Amino acid sequence: MSEAIIIALIGIVPSVLVAIVSIISNNAIVKVKIEELEKHVNKHNQIVERTYTLERDLATYWSKYDEIKARVDRLENK
Repeated sequence: MSEAIIIALIGIVPSVLVAIVSIISNNAIVKVKIEELEKHVNKHNQIVERTYTLERDLATYWSKYDEIKARVDRLENK
């Protein structure tokens, strides 16, 4: 092999190794950030579910209130 090819290989090998290490470390960082985002999404979804439950229960309570009010009105008007 000529000296130019050997020198080129000596220069390329460390660059390739640095690129591989960089990609691996970036993947680890991205994985951690995705896990954090998943936690935030889960918290948000729990809040949405709780809000839906509260709204449903509130509608039920208002319906019961209206029924009781109608009964009281009927009893008062007798």
